[in-house]
Amino acid sequence: MPAVALALYYLAVCARVMRACLRDQIGIDCATTARDEGEAEARVTTGHVLRNALLPVVRAGAR
Repeated sequence: MPAVALALYYLAVCARVMRACLRDQIGIDCATTARDEGEAEARVTTGHVLRNALLPVVRAGAR
């Protein structure tokens, strides 16, 4: 039970960092350009935004 409580805390922290990073990365130039060129929103999100937003999350998880 204590392991579950600790895991839920770190999961919540990870989710907050990920959300903040996604909000920061959603308007970057390469994502806007990809949208303007007609790429699907899912591809823009996974290919451009999510890739850049994962770096701080992984770095925070390594601590």
